[in-house]
Amino acid sequence: MNTFHQLEASVLEGIPEMKLITIGPSVDMSSMPAEAVGRRDFFEEDAAGGYMEWLDSQEERSVVYVAFGSLTRLTGRQVEELDLGLKESGRPYLWVLQKDSRLEGIGLERVLKEGKGKVVEWCSQLRVLDHKAVGCFVTHCGWNSMSEAVTRGVSMVMLPQRIEQATNARLAEAAWGIGVTAEVWEDGVVEAAELMRGVEVVMGEGERAREIRRKTEEWTEKAKEVLRENGLASKNLELFVNSLSKYK
Repeated sequence: MNTFHQLEASVLEGIPEMKLITIGPSVDMSSMPAEAVGRRDFFEEDAAGGYMEWLDSQEERSVVYVAFGSLTRLTGRQVEELDLGLKESGRPYLWVLQKDSRLEGIGLERVLKEGKGKVVEWCSQLRVLDHKAVGCFVTHCGWNSMSEAVTRGVSMVMLPQRIEQATNARLAEAAWGIGVTAEVWEDGVVEAAELMRGVEVVMGEGERAREIRRKTEEWTEKAKEVLRENGLASKNLELFVNSLSKYK
């Protein structure tokens, strides 16, 4: 299972009928060959967008990173509200917006005109989350994205869309304290003002923002311990592989 024991101990220990082996969280990019980084995604990285160089020019923990995974398709109304909320937040943002999520009949340049942000069609998410300029992650709460945020120490503004994402968001906010869930309408729309509220809760200077960042750092340290060389993730994976030998 792509998780680690401390993150979901009560659940893992509450199913005695099954032997659950945790080998997560996610993929530790530091163990990947340099030539492989950014080449393991469903879509081609938008290298021409120069997003890493753009991040280099931003202040530490100042950027709002927005991405909704490989399967989510945003409606025109969703894009409009997100665009407005990001602009009015006054913060720089990096937004992953695929071609088929653009407003019908409106070019991407017009949608994002006059904003402080940068938009790309796809990016290497681990590299972005690793960057010191990123201060929060606006996410659909897919498990892979959330695991990557935990390992990279980035707090989240969560906009769950479907399937298990609402459960993931609930756990991240109520159980782990590493983000805030924005109110999402039945049609998946998050109003601009609600997005701005979530970003301020996570990136602001209030007591709750400081507590969220503290909790995020705590969970990241726990994840790093599991992922270290000869840590529990690799030991459990080795245990699982070795257990298969009895079926030869």
